[in-house]
Amino acid sequence: MSSITVSFDPVDMYINKPTIKADIVRRVKAAVPVGAVSAVVVNGWHTSRSDKRNHCTVDYKNSSGQKILRDHIV
Repeated sequence: MSSITVSFDPVDMYINKPTIKADIVRRVKAAVPVGAVSAVVVNGWHTSRSDKRNHCTVDYKNSSGQKILRDHIV
């Protein structure tokens, strides 16, 4: 599993649900693309018109802080 830093935006997302938050972090780290050093969960569990699966939206960033990938974690 990757050692990248995972944060949440807003920072209080799942603050009262540590088990769910830990599960999201585990899934985010398991899906790290090459070159990513951090990840920001920008939307918690949801469905959307473009992706009917229950997923979280995550921005992976490189060492310069630039977004290299927005991904749906399922």
